[in-house]
Amino acid sequence: MRPIFQSACPLFSAELELPNADNVILPGGYARVRFTEAHGDLALTLPSNTLIFRPEGPSVGVVKSDGEVELRVVALGRDQGATVEIVSGVGPQDRLVLNPADSLTTGARVRVAELGKPAGVLTQP
Repeated sequence: MRPIFQSACPLFSAELELPNADNVILPGGYARVRFTEAHGDLALTLPSNTLIFRPEGPSVGVVKSDGEVELRVVALGRDQGATVEIVSGVGPQDRLVLNPADSLTTGARVRVAELGKPAGVLTQP
């Protein structure tokens, strides 16, 4: 769903992708719908500055226990500006690279900083 907001009106147009094997829904159609609030699992949210945008999709750098980085493609949910929901690809137990360089690659070794102390990339493979 991609909403198209108009600031002067509380209503908005949305583009939806729905299964339509029987071709009941025709292109360009209009409908009035009501979205109910979902009460599913809490979404995992990450700071937007953990994301790296690559041709294979948005990715994050996950720091493994040995200090080696693994780039993982993630599926994004709602973009809240400073944070973004992550639908799949990482979990709450993963440690991530904050403000990753565009040149970050899988296999890079990093040092995890203690709170208030700088860290950085040690070596690139």
